Amino acid sequence: MVDLETTGTNASRDRITEVGALLLDTDGAEHEFQTLLNPTISIPPYISSLTGITNGMVADAQGFEDIAPQLWSLINDTVFIAHNARFDYAFLKQNFAQCGYRFRPNIVCTVKLARRLFPHWSGYSLGKIIARIGYTANDRHRAMADVQATRAFLNYAIDQHGLTAVNAAAAEQLTGASVPSYLDSSMIQAIPDSPGVYYFYGEDESLLYVGKSKTMRTRVKSHFGADVREPREMRMAQEVRNVNYQPCAGELGALLLENHDIKNLRPIYNRRQRPMKKLWTIKLHEDRNGYLHSQVKDRLVEHAPEGISYGIYSSRSSATSALRNLADEHMLCKKLLGLEKGKGACFGFQLKKCAGACIGQESTVQHNVRLQLALESKRVDSWPYDGDVLVCETNTEHNITDVHAVSNWAYLGSWRLQGSITANELTSESVTQLDDSATRLTTISLGFDKDTYRILHKFMIRDRSGTLTIKTLADASLVTLD
Repeated sequence: MVDLETTGTNASRDRITEVGALLLDTDGAEHEFQTLLNPTISIPPYISSLTGITNGMVADAQGFEDIAPQLWSLINDTVFIAHNARFDYAFLKQNFAQCGYRFRPNIVCTVKLARRLFPHWSGYSLGKIIARIGYTANDRHRAMADVQATRAFLNYAIDQHGLTAVNAAAAEQLTGASVPSYLDSSMIQAIPDSPGVYYFYGEDESLLYVGKSKTMRTRVKSHFGADVREPREMRMAQEVRNVNYQPCAGELGALLLENHDIKNLRPIYNRRQRPMKKLWTIKLHEDRNGYLHSQVKDRLVEHAPEGISYGIYSSRSSATSALRNLADEHMLCKKLLGLEKGKGACFGFQLKKCAGACIGQESTVQHNVRLQLALESKRVDSWPYDGDVLVCETNTEHNITDVHAVSNWAYLGSWRLQGSITANELTSESVTQLDDSATRLTTISLGFDKDTYRILHKFMIRDRSGTLTIKTLADASLVTLD
């Protein structure tokens, strides 16, 4: 059994201040290991208040690298038992790796064990557990004291259920997928391994994270693997209290719903940007001498940019930065790209980084062709349909059909068809009745959104899937969201 005290919760940034370990051999022999460690960084006052470990106490202590060989020899190739084991494992794995050791033990978390053996308990923190079992701990939040408290719980569990039952519950953790300590594994098993969007909730039903996958259960499990790499994943796993999900007919619907809900609901751990009120794009215009110039233009996001445009950017500066990169990569004139002002040659021409369009040395044909070729990969395709369309996505295995309404690359919403109605039966007349014959999956329209454009372009144009049916509507105003 192992417990650590640390300077914080981030295994990459924070450091270990104390290690406590109790080794129990099969022959009944016991060995204790306990030591303070110098973390080489300051211990925050609130941590010192919690643990009682101060900067003065660890000033002359050893570093982790000093005790690594001995600790490795003691706990390597053992069953690693800890309360909220993901936390302690993440710190030890990180610190052992820095010392050249690969730490990959079998892990048993006593929080999960308590949930499995005592499902009626109201809480599973170590403090709540020892209060329930009547154990009095000395120096709570010190490593060895918490190890002894963990041992007291194991002894209580054996007294209540017997050694065989406790070993069987522990064995389930060794053979099954790792899930967060405070999350019931049955929630994970209830998730279908099919396309859809999943939602992680914390205390008070606060939304932590929204994700999508073609195989939801497998993807959810991957968030909770024992081999934690990202500190934010570990923090999120510690906070998860509930999981919900929305099955989708296919990957397109899952991507659209994920993007919609991230931007509408703004979960704590999703990094994606907020919805844009404006977007910026690059347009071309010809001067009186026939040279093409670029200009960054902005517009509201209700519809796609009109005419030929290049790139979709969330700010003027990001569009300008893209132009600068193109100029450097393709020896384009920064004056004609709108990046420099003044008369005569641009500064790049003096550095032999411009072919001379600014002073007429490069012909209009050469310059215009090179500029258009440089921008081609960023071209925003024109809407290829006459009016709005319904993109119908069917999953025959799960008998699900979802309908996605799109207008000029703007995603308007999705519905799940109910009853006997099928995608082939949808007509322009019946679409107005979708809310009566189908379940609405989204609540607001994002308008023209750069992430939505990329998703729709991939599935409707670039990698058109045989599972999609696209129906053009005669009246462009038929499908709207409130």
